[in-house]
Amino acid sequence: MALYSLKSPSFYVKNVEVREVNQKPIMFLSTSDYDTNELVAINLQTGSIQTIYDNDEWNNCSIKILHDGNRALVFSGDRFAIGEVNESGISLPDVERESYPADEIEDAVVSYDDKYIVFVTSDSADMAFYQQIRIWDIANEKWQRLEDNLSVKIKKDSFDIGRSSNKIVYYTENGTIDTMDFEKGELLCSITYGQSDSLEISFINTDQYLITYSDNINLTLWDVTEGKMLMEEETGTEFIGHIYVDGSSKFFGIKNSFMGVNDAGISTQELKVYSLEESGRFYHFADIPYGYASFEAEEFFCAGGHGCYYGDFLDYKTLENQAEKILGDEKLSLVEKRKYYISE
Repeated sequence: MALYSLKSPSFYVKNVEVREVNQKPIMFLSTSDYDTNELVAINLQTGSIQTIYDNDEWNNCSIKILHDGNRALVFSGDRFAIGEVNESGISLPDVERESYPADEIEDAVVSYDDKYIVFVTSDSADMAFYQQIRIWDIANEKWQRLEDNLSVKIKKDSFDIGRSSNKIVYYTENGTIDTMDFEKGELLCSITYGQSDSLEISFINTDQYLITYSDNINLTLWDVTEGKMLMEEETGTEFIGHIYVDGSSKFFGIKNSFMGVNDAGISTQELKVYSLEESGRFYHFADIPYGYASFEAEEFFCAGGHGCYYGDFLDYKTLENQAEKILGDEKLSLVEKRKYYISE
């Protein structure tokens, strides 16, 4: 087990990523105190900790490790660059002479194949409600054209990129949900949604389906290849922080943004887990009150008043057998199966 302490009380964690470097699982922890930046590499097999970047050349920068584990994106203000990285060190280009100019950068996401960077930049005309999306072609060192433009205007924080394709989906100022192939610069689908103050958006199921959550507290599943709604359900809560997905095509979650404290004094955020069927239906599968989950590994972590523990997701047959042992001679109705368990 590795125990890492921040450099000083003024430091905070900016970004955490796990990558495979030379067949070793390495967690990269990026921290800052607004002036100095530090990047720490933690070997998750051995627990060894090594500081690989400690410098103030890139003032209050953000560092994100590409999926190949060998390169890093660094950005600060209106400049960005790509550097080399390994377990023992990081080499970042000179901020003045070797970086690229951009608009004021708020965030950046690297495409699944490490070919493109999706930049979220400020919309100076109305930065409280809107942002701009721009796509950088890493190999060719140029901005991608998105239809006839170099950028698109989106509602603030309402976008996602594909996990197995170079697709981007975003909520427009006109009230549509648009899906684009940003490698080709072509609009694939436009769904008329209407106006909402906020809209959480996330791809799921090899980027075929789209999950949205809006301020009307409805959770909606869309087929973006056909541009149609598949299912909608009221969540019953107004405190959705964000939609949580990983590489799994069978599960997704919604994270409660309301922070509580349990009996042990631990800050908590409930994760509601949903199962997704191939037919395009989803069902509330489980609640994790004090923890998180890996849908790819089908494991969960829970921190409660009686300590911390890990567990496995159980398949339908196991759950059915356990339930019917409790029920005795009674059998679960189809409605109960749909309500409590993944369907057969």
